[in-house]
Amino acid sequence: MKSIPELFEDIISKNLNVHASWLPITNTIQLGDYGIISNGVFVPQGNIVTEFGIQLNIRNSPDAKIDFTSTGARITKLVAGAKVNVIPSGAINASIQFDFKTENSFIVKSPTIEVSAISNVKQVADQLKNIDSWRAKYKVVFQVYKAQSSVVMATIDKDTSIIFSGDAKALDKLELGNAGINFTSTKTLALEVSGKDGVIGIGMFRVKVGFLGGGGVEITRGATKSKKSVEIEYMDKKLKNDF
Repeated sequence: MKSIPELFEDIISKNLNVHASWLPITNTIQLGDYGIISNGVFVPQGNIVTEFGIQLNIRNSPDAKIDFTSTGARITKLVAGAKVNVIPSGAINASIQFDFKTENSFIVKSPTIEVSAISNVKQVADQLKNIDSWRAKYKVVFQVYKAQSSVVMATIDKDTSIIFSGDAKALDKLELGNAGINFTSTKTLALEVSGKDGVIGIGMFRVKVGFLGGGGVEITRGATKSKKSVEIEYMDKKLKNDF
């Protein structure tokens, strides 16, 4: 059975076409972070700006959004305990109940995801190849997907219910990350992020260094150094652990 991080990775990669950041939303990942893959998730080791003084050109892309609920969930709108199709604006004792029959079920929502990226990736890679301490296994974050007013929740056990209550207008629109929304659950949750802003997805690349005319020939002390060539590999496939 897949772990919660692996399942979250599947959701983000399918819906946003990037890799999941872990922990979701509450992490401190930023553009220029570099690190390794461990247990299927990116683990930062440092930042190429603060450690190596590399300049990043940053551009913003059109916003994205995500609205995911695990298959098989039953969603019920309630006013004063009675089922309704629409929650009237200003309704008192309004709530929405999500009933999950299976374990490891998810709610992942954000109405606005701000996307920023490094635009001078080739220039960055050309500088990294000349840093003696740089390792081929290092991945560099060049895209950041920052979710606004997010909800990221995951169940542990089957037959778990999550109940959202509060602002009637936001509830009816399923804007569950709204500041006026609270939640409770009938069982302990594996993830419970509500109403926060933070990084939910990342794009990464790695630098593959070779030697022009040498095809990866080992350079020994005292030998003539070949000119290094650089190849950029974008991490757009399933992540493999580095150890």
